[in-house]
Amino acid sequence: MEKQTIGWMFMLSGKNGIVRVKVNFDDRFKDDKFYCDNEKITIVSDGVILNKSELFAKYKVTTLEDLLFLLLKKDEFTFFKEFIGPFNGFYRNKETGVLIVWGNQTGDSAPFYYVGVDGNVVVSNKFNLVYEELKRNGMVYSFSDKAAYQLLSFGYMVDDSTFLKEVKRVRAGKYLFVSEKGMNIKEWHRFSYKVKIDMGMNEAIELIDQGFRKAVKRCFDKDTEYGYKYHLVDLSGGLDSRMTTWVAHDMGYRNIVNICYSQSTSLDCQYAKDVAHFLGNQFYVKYLDEASFVREVEEVTKKNFGMGYYAGITGGNQFLKFLNFRVLGLEHTGQLGDLIVGGGYLKSLREDTIDVNGIKYSNRVSCEDINVSGYEGHELMSLYLRGFQGALSTHYIRSNYTYAVSPFIDPEFIDICFSIPKCLRIYNRLYWTWINKKYPMAGKIQSTRKQRTRFFIFQKLMQLVQGGFRRGLHIIGSRHFSHNKRDMNPFEFWYATNPGIRNFVNTYYEEHIHLLDGYKKLQADSMMLFNQGSVIEKLQVLTILAARKIYA
Repeated sequence: MEKQTIGWMFMLSGKNGIVRVKVNFDDRFKDDKFYCDNEKITIVSDGVILNKSELFAKYKVTTLEDLLFLLLKKDEFTFFKEFIGPFNGFYRNKETGVLIVWGNQTGDSAPFYYVGVDGNVVVSNKFNLVYEELKRNGMVYSFSDKAAYQLLSFGYMVDDSTFLKEVKRVRAGKYLFVSEKGMNIKEWHRFSYKVKIDMGMNEAIELIDQGFRKAVKRCFDKDTEYGYKYHLVDLSGGLDSRMTTWVAHDMGYRNIVNICYSQSTSLDCQYAKDVAHFLGNQFYVKYLDEASFVREVEEVTKKNFGMGYYAGITGGNQFLKFLNFRVLGLEHTGQLGDLIVGGGYLKSLREDTIDVNGIKYSNRVSCEDINVSGYEGHELMSLYLRGFQGALSTHYIRSNYTYAVSPFIDPEFIDICFSIPKCLRIYNRLYWTWINKKYPMAGKIQSTRKQRTRFFIFQKLMQLVQGGFRRGLHIIGSRHFSHNKRDMNPFEFWYATNPGIRNFVNTYYEEHIHLLDGYKKLQADSMMLFNQGSVIEKLQVLTILAARKIYA
């Protein structure tokens, strides 16, 4: 079965009330999935539940079926609220007609839905399945220029938009509620600050170390539960993936296979190799010097449903394509570690005014009607948008091979980090102190994230307290703009020195820009961005052209 056809879909005809359900589960991690259709209910639970064994012990059950039905009795509409991992699903009560559709707390496994004015409902964990159903049945859908502007400006979708106006995404911590009275989006989870004011550095270190080790255990034990021989762990030159690998090794996990994809001359590649060698892990690298992944614009756009600009995963899709997942379990990453532990989205110790411009890839194109009023501050807004909806959008691509997980996005671990005072987290202060105290050798091997001296940190903190220093926002993927071939993903260098890639980018643009003929303003802005912008901005334009072609 092709990965593009794997998934679940629920369809309700507004004309005659006929319900159709399609369920094609992946064979991987099959005991974490459940489907039941009886005279009273239909329920699908898909994905991976990292804390399943903990819930089994808590509720004294031995199967997912028993767990789900027990939780349904407790709380019919949010019975999944204790789950941790990349999960999603739907539930329909046939007696009341209520339909519930949910994703997880971080939105990286979010489902999609279509609710037509004629009462037709289509929901699925795969956007492409929704699109194909609409097209096959002649339902009304249209290209979303709003989504295109979000992609051109932010590089990802910042609200529930998709490239089809009529299809929306169920965002992080939300669920779709459909009844005879209509449709609503409700919230079942939200991250917030619960700061313990008098917490000191030593207490903070113990908290995050215990929480991180618990999160690592959940991820790596899932591989063991299903008998996978090797743990697949991404590794770059930074700290986040390093800590996932390092702590797992420290906890006794072996047979770790580290993978790295980068420019061959990059420091990331060298530092990742040093870490893997020190730990005695297997290490495989895919060099990106030829930048051939840039040619995969349509393949990758289809795999991530256009939720983020296609080159954000760089060579990841190519690398995963060639791995043997019969012996490899989850894809373990360090996603969002520097933002959650390191305080990468903290602007100041005094104020946390939301600045939506700080989380964009490009400020050349205006993107209006972005509502960020519901967020507690800039850090949390950035976490949800730039983190969950931007960086984690590559998880849709990775799900074609396996499930991607990161101990840093374990909801309980995020809660721990947001209970720690900002003055301890800001500027990687806590991050480095944790490493130096608990895993000193991990900090001694060179990293692309340099450790600051105590005087430097003290100086910057004083400036922050006094309001005299506005720290620039850490942008995920900022090194993508580099001309330096020593960087991990030097897009400008590749474009300048590789005529084949340069010709592909320019030719694809020239052959497809006409697809925006019916959207003159969007077309003009796309032409401006392509002709005046960076290589990344050119690839953002290619993404919307590919999406316009695929979802015609």
